[in-house]
Amino acid sequence: NTTNKRMSSSQPGKKKNRDKDPAFKRTFQDFIFPIHSGVVYKQGKYLGKWKPRWFVVEDDRLYYFHADKDYNPVGEMLGYFVLSKCAAKTVDSSSKKNFTFKIIEHPSRSCLVCTDDLKQKFKWIDVIANASTLMARRKKAVVLFQSKLRARRQRRQYLQLLHSSVVLQTHIRVVKEVLARKHKIKCIIKLQAQWRMQKARKEFKASMELVLAAQRMCRRWLFRIRRKRELKRKQIISEILATERTYVNNLLTVLDLYMNPLKASELVPVKDIGTIFSCIEDIYFVNNTFCVALEERFSIWNAEKQVGDIFIKSVSSFLEHYMPYITNFDDSLKMIKRRTTSNEAFSNFLTTAQKNPRAKAIDLSGFLIQPIQRLPRYEMLLKELIKATFKHHPDHANLSEAMQRIKEATLAINEQKRKADNGQVTNDLKKELVGKLMKEHSFAGAKLIASGPVIHQLGDFMHLMSDTVMISKSKKGEKHVKEIIDLKTVILTFGENEKGEWLRLISPKKEHTLQFSTKEELDSWKKNISSVLSSLEERKRTLMNSRSTLQNSGSRPLLSSSSGGSSGGVMSAPSSPSPHHHAPIPSFAPPSPL
Repeated sequence: NTTNKRMSSSQPGKKKNRDKDPAFKRTFQDFIFPIHSGVVYKQGKYLGKWKPRWFVVEDDRLYYFHADKDYNPVGEMLGYFVLSKCAAKTVDSSSKKNFTFKIIEHPSRSCLVCTDDLKQKFKWIDVIANASTLMARRKKAVVLFQSKLRARRQRRQYLQLLHSSVVLQTHIRVVKEVLARKHKIKCIIKLQAQWRMQKARKEFKASMELVLAAQRMCRRWLFRIRRKRELKRKQIISEILATERTYVNNLLTVLDLYMNPLKASELVPVKDIGTIFSCIEDIYFVNNTFCVALEERFSIWNAEKQVGDIFIKSVSSFLEHYMPYITNFDDSLKMIKRRTTSNEAFSNFLTTAQKNPRAKAIDLSGFLIQPIQRLPRYEMLLKELIKATFKHHPDHANLSEAMQRIKEATLAINEQKRKADNGQVTNDLKKELVGKLMKEHSFAGAKLIASGPVIHQLGDFMHLMSDTVMISKSKKGEKHVKEIIDLKTVILTFGENEKGEWLRLISPKKEHTLQFSTKEELDSWKKNISSVLSSLEERKRTLMNSRSTLQNSGSRPLLSSSSGGSSGGVMSAPSSPSPHHHAPIPSFAPPSPL
């Protein structure tokens, strides 16, 4: 124990020296090629207990670690001995341990260790005694191996250099031969180039003559094409002017032969005259101004003159006066028919006017339909004129813009006519349907989508509006409304049973099952109702987005509605956005999802 205490007091592994000594940073995984390693029992420094330690010899040092139950090294290094300063001596068995020997490190450090058998004991003593010799042999073997490796590497490098020099010499010889061959080829090519140059000059002169001739032919061909298209353009503009003159003269004929004499006489009330002729007098003045502008432009015509700007200036006037006229056209024809049937004097007046040479045997309806046909005629003539106009012509952009504006005006007028017709249908429907529910229900902004027979417990006929479904029952020649279903709060389902095809509208209050005789009828109604539900959902989403935008900007929403010009005061919201119409913004109940 005294020896162990003396040894432990002089260990370099004390805590104060561990941070300075780099050997203590090594772990048992760092020993890759140790000279010798194994488990040895070492006597403790305080109580003298024998504990298993894993010893390993590498280089000039003997390291030892903790050993677990399976005698494997664990944890950090406990210490080490410098073998050049160590000696191993056998001691007697008075320590109650067999195969004990003592490791002494100069000058004053030692410890007692023992092994499991005698062979291991002498092996460790031999390793400790001859560690320096073994290390010297290992270093000598390493030096010898390194020298052989260097010699082998040098031999390989020499062979590579020798091979590279041979290849380089071969390459140099090939390059010299190639250069010599190139020089000969260059001389030959130079001679050939001189000969070809002389030949090319002769061919160039001949080809230039051919090219100049071809250019002359192309110029003449392009001139003929340009001239042809200019003549075509002039012919189309002449046709536009001729048809415009004829159209204006026909409008003047209507004023002179029909409208003004009727106003002067008392055959028809003034109100009915307004219904028959609408704003045809304004249309005459607008088109007469347009015709005069075309005549002035055509009187000084040349290839660079333009007519697109005249169309662009006149489109707004066309839209302003043609829209009410086209909307009123059906009422005009009905009024003519009613007055012709009920008023013999009016019928004789129309017959007499038709026999006038200025009328050219055209009746009043034939004259009144000409403004309906005029805008599509403009569109067709402009399309032909654009085809006959070069893209680089200064009038091409104006013609394209005029074409687009007339298309938009035609679409707007058609939409207005559709809404007017739908409003008339809705008014007729209001007159046709009776019942208490009709008095309580408001048709503001509603339009008729579809109607037809249906099998329902309350009725036998169904009308699909833009936001509701009305179920009516025929009784004594009248249709009594039995149920009005609000589509803003319904879910649509459909299916088939033994009675036929059915469609179900589920609302928070009630379910309505509608039966159809054929699948085609079910598909048609399903498509129409789904379209209405989608439109309502889209309008609600748009309204919510606009409200949130206004709230974020800090302003208050302003709800305004504008009438669509339909008869009977029925307001109809367009199914698609139009640049000349703003749909009313209704308030919706939250719809159920499809």
